[in-house]
Amino acid sequence: MIDIHTHILPSVDDGAKDISESLRMCEIAADNGVNTIVATPHIYDYDKVKDLLQIRNEKISELNRLLKENRCLVTIYPGLEVYSNEKLFDIKDFSLYTINNSRYMLCEFDFNEFDTLLIARYIDHIVSSGVVPIIAHPERCAAFFADYESLNDLMRWGVLFQINANSLSGYHGQKEQRLAITMLQCGFCDFLASDAHSPNFRSTDLLEIILKSQFEFSGGELQTLLVDNPEKVLNNIEIKNIKRGHISYDILT
Repeated sequence: MIDIHTHILPSVDDGAKDISESLRMCEIAADNGVNTIVATPHIYDYDKVKDLLQIRNEKISELNRLLKENRCLVTIYPGLEVYSNEKLFDIKDFSLYTINNSRYMLCEFDFNEFDTLLIARYIDHIVSSGVVPIIAHPERCAAFFADYESLNDLMRWGVLFQINANSLSGYHGQKEQRLAITMLQCGFCDFLASDAHSPNFRSTDLLEIILKSQFEFSGGELQTLLVDNPEKVLNNIEIKNIKRGHISYDILT
């Protein structure tokens, strides 16, 4: 399996504090059947992206070396979690921000942002630049759990959606849980990920989290969300033939 959203690199953002925590998170991932992890440290200040990328790449090389030495069958790939703000419109070349130099970029929006038109402007700019946005944990965004219908409008841009597995159990709250389940039922989930920050909480125990949720996935759905779609991202292959329904608050009764 592939975990496409993690904060596993040591001392880079609010994720792993040191290399021992990073290694422990990788061990937990391996125990859960995850053999590939995308490191997606937060990027808030675009002016410092090159400095962050240098640090990220050095940390990935070090971690991959130690994993090999410790015979932990996990490989780390590069990515970023890109926080969207007004300076996003100044970016003309998003190639530095994508996952593993692909066409795909993991995008984060302000949890308390209610302006869906502003979010749509961000997405339009990203797509117009030739990048496919993957919205990180949309179930945690106030704009979406306040207006489920706004998610239907994003389909025109070919947006993809990554849901945090622990949202299915209500870890982030009941509103977030309801939206996560509704998105899954309506075909608005393309990836499940851990968004792991620590070996002790919000960790990389992806399979255990999914099993604890007791959510009934359809046949082959987990294969698509945890293997097939993430592989296409890492290999820069188009994800197509996505089947989505119409999402509304009234789907769950």
